[in-house]
Amino acid sequence: MKIVIATNNSAKFQQIIHGLKPLSHKYQFLSLNDINYHRPIQETQKTFAGNSLLKAKQVCKDTGYITIAEDSGLCVDALGGKPGVFTNRYGGLDTTRKVQLTKLLNAIKGVNDPFRNAHFISVVTCVFPNKKTIQTMGQLDGKLSKKIINIDNGLTHDPIFIPAGYKVTMSKLTDDEKLKINHRGQALSKLIDKL
Repeated sequence: MKIVIATNNSAKFQQIIHGLKPLSHKYQFLSLNDINYHRPIQETQKTFAGNSLLKAKQVCKDTGYITIAEDSGLCVDALGGKPGVFTNRYGGLDTTRKVQLTKLLNAIKGVNDPFRNAHFISVVTCVFPNKKTIQTMGQLDGKLSKKIINIDNGLTHDPIFIPAGYKVTMSKLTDDEKLKINHRGQALSKLIDKL
């Protein structure tokens, strides 16, 4: 049975299918590129759950495939929970990763521990052609570092996020270590149980 993962982000796609590995004997996971799906998906909702559901429903409706979509972001206490659902657009739509991370660190430049607390949230939604829907959530608490560390490793904000109980940023952890603790891994693990 085939399942489409509704993302154009290759690193995110790889992390999701890695997290869903226990289901690989039962399902074949396809990217949007694999099915030649290039219709824009506008994230217009105000919550992670809303955006995740919107993406999954659109791709499922358009393709007829079971679809899994994920929406996630970083919520910084000192910024009142921002950037939140605007995490990927915080530095602007066409900025580099370094510009985006620098802008976020500059926004809390004068803030010291313990007020640099932040958390990642991930909501995963699975929509079936019969409209059955499963939605799960994960959260990873931690804090922001004061500088960008190991920028070439991991997803966008890994180089500035130190998980609770760790002394290094996410960018210093292996993919397996990340999936065991991170928000996306938690949400995917709950989805596996329900599937």
